[in-house]
Amino acid sequence: MALIIVYGVLFINIFYIVHDILFSAAADGSPIVARPNSAIPDHVVLQLDELIHSGLSVEDAVPYMRGKLVPAGYTPYPFRKNTEESLLDKLRSLVATYTFRNRVRELQEEGVDFTQHLYVPEVDPVTSSVRHDRADHNHLLKRIAQHIRDGGYEAFNYEAFSDVLADPLSSLTHAALVGKQRQSVKDAERLFHIMLQIRFRGMAMLKRQTM
Repeated sequence: MALIIVYGVLFINIFYIVHDILFSAAADGSPIVARPNSAIPDHVVLQLDELIHSGLSVEDAVPYMRGKLVPAGYTPYPFRKNTEESLLDKLRSLVATYTFRNRVRELQEEGVDFTQHLYVPEVDPVTSSVRHDRADHNHLLKRIAQHIRDGGYEAFNYEAFSDVLADPLSSLTHAALVGKQRQSVKDAERLFHIMLQIRFRGMAMLKRQTM
């Protein structure tokens, strides 16, 4: 919701500029707009006004400004993948970039510097303990299963899987073994569970458990 409001703020400011209802300037030269937003730097509004008064249309000025936000030789990534962008989409991309940069700056002022560290954990204000969450267990499990299928676990006797497949009471399926459904968490769990059973308990224990 907050980001949508920001989009609207910039769009309204552009609307005023396009229709020659220009902003006034403060004593220090900063623009005074109808609906100011701290996430949008003053120079963005000033640059847009300057480009329009130099003869560019809004449709040309906005892509030009967005192009300056990426390194030379690169093209800004579209706001919607594989979809032709409208002027509003280009505005969204422009505003989202400045909103993100503003949030990074605010976090830096709070002592959370993402420009130096990829991950900055939260510190509990009461216990002073560092909070660490890992919510991608399914992805990690599928990676482990694929590593097993690729023969990456060299200490494991892969021939044992043949005996498990031949056992009608086993829960291992051929699809789970070969990774026919790579995104199946259930197959990854099944393969990993069987591998652990074979590795640490042996085939005899496995057969007793499946009977």
